[in-house]
Amino acid sequence: MRRIITAAVVICALLAGYSTIEAQETNPRRPALPAPADTNNWQVYYDQGTRWLATDPEKAADAFQWAIKLEPTRPEPYFGRRIALLTQNPRRLLRYWRADKSTVRSREIQQIDSLYLQALTLNPFFGHELDRFLLRGIIHEIAESASPGSGVSSGELRMMLDQSINSSPPSLRAWVAYTEGDYGDAERFYEQAIGQARSKREKASLLTDRGRLYFQRGKSDLALADLNQALNEMRKADSKDLIYVYESKALAEQSVGIIQKRLGNTTAAHEAFARSLQEDLSYSPAHVEMAMLALDAKDTVTALSEMDLAVQIKPGDAGLRYLYGFTLSEVGRPAEAQQQLEKAVELDPIYAAPRHALARVLEAQKKPQEALASYRAFLSLAAQNDLRRNEAEARVAALTGAQ
Repeated sequence: MRRIITAAVVICALLAGYSTIEAQETNPRRPALPAPADTNNWQVYYDQGTRWLATDPEKAADAFQWAIKLEPTRPEPYFGRRIALLTQNPRRLLRYWRADKSTVRSREIQQIDSLYLQALTLNPFFGHELDRFLLRGIIHEIAESASPGSGVSSGELRMMLDQSINSSPPSLRAWVAYTEGDYGDAERFYEQAIGQARSKREKASLLTDRGRLYFQRGKSDLALADLNQALNEMRKADSKDLIYVYESKALAEQSVGIIQKRLGNTTAAHEAFARSLQEDLSYSPAHVEMAMLALDAKDTVTALSEMDLAVQIKPGDAGLRYLYGFTLSEVGRPAEAQQQLEKAVELDPIYAAPRHALARVLEAQKKPQEALASYRAFLSLAAQNDLRRNEAEARVAALTGAQ
């Protein structure tokens, strides 16, 4: 019985504190999907990966990677792949959640966590519901480890550990409530957890989490207050504290800027993105945000300058190349747009969106045969529900008829 009680206490302590696998693969296995699934649709691979997470995380990781390749601008597949890679190795997952320094700072975990960072930079406010699979993995590993010699089956231990969550610290209960969609309870437990935070870094993390929840629930003013307070706590935190790759003041300032933009405070948004760059001049998402603000203000020169800086920082990002190329095409610079879009195609040959944008800029430059080939390539790669398909089909018919 002592070992059972110890196990229950251990999981609460672990979760309250929060084989080598590469995080990215050049040519991951393309998992088979049940017919008649649309194999050009990122959402289909993402949904299938979610279904596989509990039973086959390795297969789920491949599905999420294909979702990334089909649509590299969505945050959800990056996050899903991180969850899949972490749950593939339960023992390492347990060490990670213990905040074991050698594990957190290991090359493989840094690579895996970079997926989370990428997801957050694409959208700091995406949903984290897949976190529930981490909890399942932790409970399973503790139960399997504690069962031998205890006289209690691992299944019984898992049940006890599940029940122990109801008496766990509020930080854990807030996180569990969020992953289960109990947002009102999550807010209540976050309030308690923030009041009980043992360090500035922990308080900042909890405030950030609650701020994201507020934003998702349409409470932008409360989200802004939490993110600003989180930034204050980050600045006061000990620089020697263990920091994960996805925790940064640059990201927090980007989040503040996005909230200010939603609230219609353009000047304040600009100031937040500028502070993000003061924290880290190489933080490309802030350059992109500055570019979008400049475009809204009809400041084409600044917009293109910021986009160019973002691409220089992340030259291998196909989604960013596409965004830059699309922006160039929209401001009437098709030749330069062509260069960026062709690079996006080179970086990610199955990413459909750059093919469509490329076809349009080729037409603008009076290159009908090249445009026709690009439209056809787009149609072969685009999801069946892609809203650009009708236009592309019409252009193929027109260009074919003009031959």
